[in-house]
Amino acid sequence: MEDNTVERIFAIGIEVGVIQTLKELGLIDEYMTESQAHKIYTKKLVNEWRHNRWIVGYPSGNSTRAKFHYKRSELETASRMLDIYNIIPDTKLNQLSEIYRTGKSKAVADDVALKDIRKRMNS
Repeated sequence: MEDNTVERIFAIGIEVGVIQTLKELGLIDEYMTESQAHKIYTKKLVNEWRHNRWIVGYPSGNSTRAKFHYKRSELETASRMLDIYNIIPDTKLNQLSEIYRTGKSKAVADDVALKDIRKRMNS
């Protein structure tokens, strides 16, 4: 992976942390209505994220105002996850998760890179 790709991934992680911190400090509202979420993130993305179970639509209890409300932190995290999926191809993510899970890779180049990383970590 290139250095700028790693930097972009870390920047996305920092953005998620900042949003969580602002929420914990009470500086931003945690819940937003369905229409607010559609306005900010588009209806198509919100529905896709619900379908993928990245976010949850919570019943609002007041169907005249909004049927559902969403947690801002979940929406922002889903948005950042989408950014990461756009940076790293899905097949590479699957390979990396498999390597992490098993400690073995199927490609020779990945084995060489993994050995190289382990050498640097032990040095």
